Parts: sequence; structure tokens; C-alpha cells
Amino acid sequence: MPWRFELAPAIWPYQRQWLRGDVLAGLAAGAVVIPQAMAYATVAGMPVQFGLYTCMLPLVVYAFIGGSRTASMSTTSTVATLTASTMLGAGIVAGSPDAASELITLTLLVGVILLAARLVKLGSIVENINRATLIGLKAGVGLTIVASQLPKLLGVAPDPNHDGFFRVLWSALSQVGDAHVVTVGLTVVSIAILILMGYATPRIPGPLVIAALGIVAAAFGGLSSMGVKLIPAVPQGLPIPGWPAFDHVAQLIPGALAIAMMAFLETVSAARGIRRSEDPQLDPDRELTARGLAAVLGSFFHTLPPSAGFSQLPAVAVGMLLTLYAVLHEANHPHVVQVVRRDGSYWVDRAEGDPIEPADPLVLRAQVALYTANLRANANVVSGLVKACDPRPKTLVLDLSRQPKVSSTILDGLRELDTEMAGLGVAWCSQNCRTRHAKPRGAGRGGKSLQHRAGTQPR
Repeated sequence: MPWRFELAPAIWPYQRQWLRGDVLAGLAAGAVVIPQAMAYATVAGMPVQFGLYTCMLPLVVYAFIGGSRTASMSTTSTVATLTASTMLGAGIVAGSPDAASELITLTLLVGVILLAARLVKLGSIVENINRATLIGLKAGVGLTIVASQLPKLLGVAPDPNHDGFFRVLWSALSQVGDAHVVTVGLTVVSIAILILMGYATPRIPGPLVIAALGIVAAAFGGLSSMGVKLIPAVPQGLPIPGWPAFDHVAQLIPGALAIAMMAFLETVSAARGIRRSEDPQLDPDRELTARGLAAVLGSFFHTLPPSAGFSQLPAVAVGMLLTLYAVLHEANHPHVVQVVRRDGSYWVDRAEGDPIEPADPLVLRAQVALYTANLRANANVVSGLVKACDPRPKTLVLDLSRQPKVSSTILDGLRELDTEMAGLGVAWCSQNCRTRHAKPRGAGRGGKSLQHRAGTQPR
């Protein structure tokens, strides 16, 4: 597939009826994403304005190239934490004069890695994230957000030594006695307004109204004098372009690889989790392109590695591992059924687990392709079904029509099964048993023959 760039169909050509909804969505998302990104910049050991910059150029780049109409593009706690640990591991001290240029290098490396992954079409890795995982993520998002915001809602200091939902929740609840009265009052009033607006004026975005009221109260209501903690002042002006430093490239590459993988998985899993039914399906390779370019272009303006997600990749990783386990468990589980002739004319499969109907020849079909891991389990089932027949058949036909190809390992396993069948006085034959008494090269003991032909069916 040739390399190409596409404009996102969600915004080009733009339709006028989208403007009102997009403005409201942008304001509401900004009210949440901007403060959060600035906080994550401090987690990464960077100036708070770098988080604000991360909400600018990467978001614009993704809007023109990405495929999701609902995902926001800034950064996440996972990426911020990985950024901090990567910089520290490379010997770059937070707040040092060269930290800003080294961040440019790290973000640039992340973008280059994502674009390289697009070239080799690695986007399909997200196909291992199943729908159940996404549903679980969406269910956990609300709980995680509530837990992370509890210290702010109570006016207490978050414990940096506690992470994860239960630890953060317990840390916040254990400080209820130290809660700030005015902050708690603002919390209760804000939640009450959100609930009332949800019932009375559902078309007006309650979070945006609360954000506007909070800005007004902070500017003119004297909240600071009453002990309510406010964010520090943010430097004004647009980001000034910078250049990467190349002193620690080798030390930054391992961390850049981890950040690229986690950011991509977070973003795509989040976008799929909030995708509406009328929205188009996401193309993982296109998402790699969008995120790669967002990181490359944003890096020169002091952005953190951009991402969008639920800040849950441990959860995604667990979901992927569980999915892989389920797939392998199903693939390795034996699936062998008996095939019987009805009315002397056509063949039908019996259900797995049905008692064996006495027949000679006994026709068995492997419902899955055989490979190294499941060969022995399926062979044991075949042997057990033969032994369960009364009277025992003289001939066994094994249908491997589901087998796309036969390896030497499979042939060795079938030879072992042939030896076992020969010991029971049972011969193998080809699809129509015309060679039942032939003795080709490789015949089993006792003059019984083995003729195995993958892809044949009894007739």
C-alpha cells in the first residue's frame, strides 16, 4: 500500500451545521484537558506551560490527519511518568538548562518511531484489544477520574506515594478530617449544579458552565484569600520553536520506544472506546501516521509526547494478555468430531462430545488446523474415540480439510498416531479407502497402511 496522507473526513469539507457543536465540544474538552495537561507537565518534570503547548499543535495536526472525531490529543499520566523516568535514566536533571532541548529530542524520537511503525504496518497490534477490554476501560474511567480528583475536591494534598484506584481512594478518604470547608462547599455546589442542569437543561454543557463560573470566582471572588488552592500563573505568549539536542540520543531511544507504544495503544483504545455508532471505524495505520506527525511537528515547540487515552495501559496490557490467552486456549483445545453418512448419500458432522456411532470406516474430522501446540491434544482425542468404539473399526479416516499446510512436525505426530493405531489393529486410509490394504512406504506395523492426505474429505 503506497504512503499517502488523507484529510480526516470528519472535518473536510467542513459543514456549517457542525460549528455550534464543535465550539461547545472544544470549550468543554479544553476546560478539562488543558489543566490536566499542565499538571502532567509537572509530573514529567517540565515547566507547566509545556503541558499547555501539548494541547495546541498536536491537536491541530491530528484534526487534519487522524480518524477519530471524539478523541482529544494532549498527553496522559502514563506518558508523563514515562517521560520523567526516561529523562532521569538518561542523566537529564529536571529543571536543568538542557532539559527543554532534550525533551524536543525525546518527543521527536517518539514521532519517528511511530512513523517507522506505520511504514512496516504495525498498526494491527491494536486488533488484540477486544471489545470487552474497551468496555471495562470505559467503566473504570469514571472511577479512576473520581479517585484522582477527590483530593482536589476535598482540598487536601494528594499523596505522591499512592497510585492506582484503591490506593488513591483510600489516601483521599483517610484525609476527610482535614478537608477544607470552603473547597468542600464549592465541590458540593458544583456537583449540585451539574445534576440539576442534566435534568433541567440537558442541551447546555454543564461542565463548561462550571468551568466558567470557577474562572469568574477565582478572578473576582477572592477564593485564594479563603484558602482555596489555585494553579500557579502560566507564562503568556505562544511557544517559541527550539532545536533538539543530540547528546543523549542513545540513552533516550529505549524510553522513546516504550512511550511510542504506550501512547499509540492508549490513544487508539480510547478512541475506539468512545466512538459513536455513526462514526467510521478507525484505521490503526492511519492513527500511527497522525500521532507520528503530531509528535514530530509538536516536538520543535516543546510539547510532551502527545497521546490521548484513559491513562490505563496496564489495563490494556492485561486485556491483550487475557485475549491472547483465550485465543491460544481455544486454539490448543482439541476439536474432533465424527462424520457420518446419512441416507447413504451425504455426510454430516456430529456435535463435539456426542457418543460415537459404530462405523467402519470410522471417519473423524479435526475442526481446527493442527500445529505443534495442539497436535498431541487432538491426537489423544482421536485415539480415545477409536478406543471407545464397540466394535472397534478396522479402518480410520482422518479428515484434515481444515489444514492449510503440513509441516514436518505434524507429519511426525501423525506417524506416532499411526503407530498407536496399528497397535490397536486399525488401519488408516485415504478419502475413499480404495487403498485400504495397500502397503506404501511408511506403512505402520502389522502390515497396516498410513495414507494421510491433508485437505481431503470423505465422500
